[in-house]
Amino acid sequence: MKLYIIRHCQTAGNASFKLQGAKTPGQLTERGRLQLAALKRFFSQEKIQTVYSSPLERALQTARGLSTNKPVTRPELNEIDFGDLEGTTHEETKAQEPDLFDQIFDTPTKRFPNGESLQDVQNRIQPLVKRLQGEKGNPTVVIVGHNILNRVLLATFLDIPLEACRMFKLKNASIAEIDANPLHRRLYLLHNGFASIGKEKVKE
Repeated sequence: MKLYIIRHCQTAGNASFKLQGAKTPGQLTERGRLQLAALKRFFSQEKIQTVYSSPLERALQTARGLSTNKPVTRPELNEIDFGDLEGTTHEETKAQEPDLFDQIFDTPTKRFPNGESLQDVQNRIQPLVKRLQGEKGNPTVVIVGHNILNRVLLATFLDIPLEACRMFKLKNASIAEIDANPLHRRLYLLHNGFASIGKEKVKE
């Protein structure tokens, strides 16, 4: 299976560097819509069989714009729950919990305060991952998700430790292309180029 894992396009929360987790729907900005147009052009020649999406609005808006196929929403594709830190800025989070993100990535069972851990995210996506790995033939499938969710998806499909999640830099509208066959486990593409679209034209 050819599998594309896409991070949703820019939202106002992204523009203001806020933590948007499982409790923040999010709406695409004008710049986000420009990024989406670029994604649509990228996939214009692909015969996509299925688009799976997080149920959060920012992901759904992205998924709906990629293909004429109606997205299949899956609750397990929700972003990690940031718990008490939901909606705080990166600077505020660093002031409150200077080493928290290092701890989260170094210890996958470490949870955000009243939130989830990387291990929690992996546990909920495992059934979907196994189902996709068992797909017959060579369909093209797209998953539209989120920053940390997508890192965990990549680690799980590629069978690498969760501690390695931080090596993946996934900006808004990022594209990762992998072979989902567990016998191959190949990463073919990791593209962040669309994140810069609209940077000069649109000031948030």
